[in-house]
Amino acid sequence: MMGISPGWGWLLLPVCQALVVPREVSSRAGETLSLRCWYPPGYEAYNKYWCRGASRDSCHKVVETVGREAPRQRGRVSIQDIHVFCVVLLTVEDISEADAGSYWCGVERMGRDLMEPVTVRVVPGKPWRHGGPTVTSSPQFPPGPSFMQPYQLPWQLPRPPPPPGSPPPQQSISPPTTPLPWGEPGALGHRVGTGKGSGSHRRGQQWPCSSPLASSPGGPALSALVPSAVLLSLLAAAG
Repeated sequence: MMGISPGWGWLLLPVCQALVVPREVSSRAGETLSLRCWYPPGYEAYNKYWCRGASRDSCHKVVETVGREAPRQRGRVSIQDIHVFCVVLLTVEDISEADAGSYWCGVERMGRDLMEPVTVRVVPGKPWRHGGPTVTSSPQFPPGPSFMQPYQLPWQLPRPPPPPGSPPPQQSISPPTTPLPWGEPGALGHRVGTGKGSGSHRRGQQWPCSSPLASSPGGPALSALVPSAVLLSLLAAAG
């Protein structure tokens, strides 16, 4: 095992007995400043503090741990000692330009305290924060037919043109417009006139007012064929 020469051992003493802190830290006004101060093992139960001043002798304590691990706060400045990591956490909330200056991280002990200087710089200006009014806009629809148009049933919509080469569409059969021998065109509720024999429609028989043929789909076309069928049946009975 390689040993350490007694002539070089003095170089390790300042390192083992010194605090490790950043020499300079900076933050923007209004933000939170955080830094760490590392101390040598064996000083866990000692009081750690954060003081402000240009020199060691003129440094005034801002906040201290009193040898405890529980966080302690004074105004906007808080300090916490974590023994297991031998580190002191310092936090300055809502830092301002007046907080800029020379500070010290120190460990209080018998004789001369362990102290290391830290320069704090504050950049002017508030940080940007999202706090403006919320602007909302209604969605823009592309130009087209209005959504408030009257609703059209499927059979009320215009039919598309037939494909090339297809037969022309069949036209619906409309009721006859010429007077029929026994009454008004398409009237099924009248009394049948003269008739002979024992046909299916005898004299004095009356058709019902509402016929299933008239209310079924395609009623106009079927009701137009009914009078012709009745006429043919009467002629067959008379013959």
